[in-house]
Amino acid sequence: NTSGILIIIATPTLSMCTLVICAERSTMTLRDHLFKRSEAWAFDWGKYKMIDFLQNHFPIKLRLTLWYVLLMAVTFTAFAVYLVLRFQNNLKSAMDASLQINVSQTIAGLDEEDYHETGVLTFDHTGQIQADVTDFAMRIISHAGVVWDTYGVVQSIPVWGSVEAGFSTQRGVGGEEEWRVYSQAIPDSKGQIIGWVQASQSLLPVTDSVQDLQDQLLLGIPLILLLAGFGGFFLANRAL
Repeated sequence: NTSGILIIIATPTLSMCTLVICAERSTMTLRDHLFKRSEAWAFDWGKYKMIDFLQNHFPIKLRLTLWYVLLMAVTFTAFAVYLVLRFQNNLKSAMDASLQINVSQTIAGLDEEDYHETGVLTFDHTGQIQADVTDFAMRIISHAGVVWDTYGVVQSIPVWGSVEAGFSTQRGVGGEEEWRVYSQAIPDSKGQIIGWVQASQSLLPVTDSVQDLQDQLLLGIPLILLLAGFGGFFLANRAL
């Protein structure tokens, strides 16, 4: 009888505890759900507040002008990059053509009889070479790589590169200045290669010219965009 009474008393107690635990779990779940929803509502409200801020503080006239200036900035930047690369390639091509002409004229002025008599070839320093010696160098080497004669600032180029026909770019003394090198073979009357002529010119004038163009573009493009922005805002103000 006593045990039956305890069971009857304990059963409502366990049921009540179970209800309390379930109620607490439901409350925690509802609280977490409401907290997440409140965060989402706060985010949406902040987004709408930002949109309202932009609409209130940046009218459609100003927004149209900003889009117009942004589009022009992208266009001018792409054009400036293309212009700088094109300008640099044109200057290098002109330098390559000048080196090729100098080497061809030098080879045409060499005397093959001197080679048969002395075993070496030398420059005709009486006017065959027309170049600025401050940033120009030229040398004649044998087929085995022995230097026969030099002209200009040869000491500025520690490495001339491999002896093969064509162009190459080498580093000067200190590794800062670049030099453009052109090599061409010297054939004898039988078509045999008896030596090489190598001519080199500093790329510093090309670098300075490209840098000057970049400075002008960096100064001019912002001014153009500023004027375009004022003009676009004036037109938008008149149209809207």
